[in-house]
Amino acid sequence: QPASGPLGELENAFDLVLKNPANTNVQSWGGKLLALWEAALPCRIDPDTLEYVGRETFDGLLPDGALTVASGIGPEVDASLGLGVAFTAHPREDRKRGRVVGWSWAAPLVGSSLSVTVHEWDAASGALLASTPTALPSAIAPHDFALTDSWYIFALNAMQLNLFPYVLGLTGPVGALRTTGEGAVLVLVPRPGGAAAGREPLTVRTEDPYFAIHHAVACEEPRGGGGGSDGETIRLYTAAWPVVGAGPFLGDWGGDVPLYDDGKINPTLLLETTLRLHEGGASLERSYVAGGACIDHPHVDPRFEGDGRVRYIFMSWCNAEGESGSPPVGYCRFDRLTGKTQVWRAPPRTFCEEVVVIPRPAEAGRASAGGEEADVADVWLAGMMYSADVGRS
Repeated sequence: QPASGPLGELENAFDLVLKNPANTNVQSWGGKLLALWEAALPCRIDPDTLEYVGRETFDGLLPDGALTVASGIGPEVDASLGLGVAFTAHPREDRKRGRVVGWSWAAPLVGSSLSVTVHEWDAASGALLASTPTALPSAIAPHDFALTDSWYIFALNAMQLNLFPYVLGLTGPVGALRTTGEGAVLVLVPRPGGAAAGREPLTVRTEDPYFAIHHAVACEEPRGGGGGSDGETIRLYTAAWPVVGAGPFLGDWGGDVPLYDDGKINPTLLLETTLRLHEGGASLERSYVAGGACIDHPHVDPRFEGDGRVRYIFMSWCNAEGESGSPPVGYCRFDRLTGKTQVWRAPPRTFCEEVVVIPRPAEAGRASAGGEEADVADVWLAGMMYSADVGRS
């Protein structure tokens, strides 16, 4: 909050407790409706009245503390110090297995290794089915993650946290973040019950200074039929800024909010990353798809989350040039099979919010020739739009 006392900005010194706006995502599973923000616990809300019920710890699974920090000594010490964890704003629904997958994290008190635990719940009952603790080589939690049948996938952006001005109250947490201009890092964590179970996590370092924001989907495409996860190809689709140099986080905005008129906002493009796994590592290729258009918030039919049969990716559409970011003015659909993109444009002076992909009820004829369900875009798309002419959504 703004400092107003005699010490000026130093009035905020050592006030490190963050307000939880719970404004990034809403998910429902196990009979609970949860409002999510990535740096705090979920907020449970009443599905009928939308009234706040309380912080959700999943029956004590997630420690509730004032600070999202891990001492590195043990959970008992963390609890005695009032330390807790945060929960991702973007859990994933694995409809093929009837599960919801999400992860909790805590920043290191010392060092640069993020403590992460990935949890899987039964989507209907909310029962905990699996927990996988791991560590990510970063002091800053990623915004999103992806999953396949065998892997959890994290993309770590090249960032650093300058704690000193934040601790002294001279800036907020976002103002303490800087991008380094170095390459992104991908971490693959074996998923329980998958073909990679029992293996060590795989870290793939790149020289590409892109910035991953939201993942549309990841999927495995077996290569050569050799069995197991070796020889496997993984494709990851990500909304990303193509190049981010060293400097303040969101420095190209030009102010507290994006200044679009200058045409200097980093565009968000749909990045296809291809990982070819081999003994002891992986090779990596990347390319931008969807015609190089500026997009955001890509999603797939949730029936094909993490599934190699996924074909269509739906997203907000900003502009065809892909040279600068701009407010979304339509929606588009990318076909992984043909590489073609279909665009729907909203009426003039109408701006489009994030798209929601709603599966239509199962019908005969959607199965492929092999008898398996096929992704034929049998969905509804829903999204809020704002008309500047009438001044309302």
